[in-house]
Amino acid sequence: MNVDLGCSVTATGLVTDPDGRWLLVHPTRGGAWQMPGGPVLPGETPSVACAREARDAIGLALVPSRMLIVAWTPPIRPDGRAGLSLIFDLGELHPARRVRLARQYRDWCWATSDQAAHLLHPLLTRRLRHLRELSVPTAIYVEHTNRSVSA
Repeated sequence: MNVDLGCSVTATGLVTDPDGRWLLVHPTRGGAWQMPGGPVLPGETPSVACAREARDAIGLALVPSRMLIVAWTPPIRPDGRAGLSLIFDLGELHPARRVRLARQYRDWCWATSDQAAHLLHPLLTRRLRHLRELSVPTAIYVEHTNRSVSA
């Protein structure tokens, strides 16, 4: 049974290397770099969607472990839908493992969190900033509203 939550739901995965760098992918259509991820399809759980999107994007079978971030974003347009973004830990990947990019991506890279802050969409950068500030990563909940916030 599918339930309409009244918002779009996406599942994204954070892949790191032994040096703590993040794996980013760059869409062929241009725009900001991204982490592997995409929409949760009807009948999928968010963790299954995250694993599917990572496999589709970079050609590797990775298993989401812990939840890192749950972020809610209001609709951009009055007739739009809110967004719920779930970011999972996809674990550590040795840099020698071969990444096979899907056609919708033109490139990939390893980036430090500071480098990623300049490559990713500002909204994703704001979400991930909370992870950089934690000494012991744990799940966090972030609400992005239309009003000015410090987060």
